[in-house]
Amino acid sequence: RKMQLPHAINFMFDEILPKLPHGNGGLISASKITPYVSRTDQHILRWKLPYEKTIDFRLRIVTFPMTEDSDGEYDGWISKHEIELLAHHGDKDQ
Repeated sequence: RKMQLPHAINFMFDEILPKLPHGNGGLISASKITPYVSRTDQHILRWKLPYEKTIDFRLRIVTFPMTEDSDGEYDGWISKHEIELLAHHGDKDQ
């Protein structure tokens, strides 16, 4: 994606966003002088429409059983796995 300067916000809403083939999931305003931080970054501002708000979850695979097929090959995707669904709370849930 091409980055735009902050003063181009009207350009973003009038020209760029209406032409996106996939729609708009929100805008991110990032600092030019702070380094990139994965996960929660206190130096960026995210904006989403109220109906586009999301909650981040993390899946933890507890068991990944391997099943032997008739050819003696092992496949882990045809077995029943045990997973945990965890709510992600930024850097608190590592």
